[in-house]
Amino acid sequence: MKRHKCHTGKRGGDHVARGALLGRRRSSAGRQGWWPRPGSALRKLARQPGITVTGAVPDIRPYLHRARVAICPVRLDVGTQTKVLEAMATGLPVVTTSAGNRGVKGVSGEHLVVADEPSHFADAVVSLLRGERWGEIGNAGRDFVVANHSPARSTEKLEGYLIGSCGELPSVPGRA
Repeated sequence: MKRHKCHTGKRGGDHVARGALLGRRRSSAGRQGWWPRPGSALRKLARQPGITVTGAVPDIRPYLHRARVAICPVRLDVGTQTKVLEAMATGLPVVTTSAGNRGVKGVSGEHLVVADEPSHFADAVVSLLRGERWGEIGNAGRDFVVANHSPARSTEKLEGYLIGSCGELPSVPGRA
């Protein structure tokens, strides 16, 4: 059984981590470019047994594959959280906030779990770590990403927006 929780965002206070660990190891990793170095709160958490803070990594997938739950406790509403889509695409259940789900538009309790209060967030992580609806939410999340956020689907959406704004698009040689 996987025993990791992969944290892919920031949140003030370590009560979420402490409340959700249940004796499990916790890794905190991010992609290069947008997270060059962990902040002081995460560096402080890294001093505790069972917690690993990696900072930026070239490929987040190995961390997601070792994880049991991915969390994205962001508070700022800034577009689609690619980290949420990456985790969902691997079949890993995700716990995030309303801000983390804003651009993703998954259904809480079906494709992922959305919780804005720290205690509810921690409860959701603990529930998934215990295996409650783990496979159901992970599988539904992966299917949701394939249906709504694949490169082909994103291209279709973009073309639809462009046609709606500019009219019919010119044909591109070699493309139907």
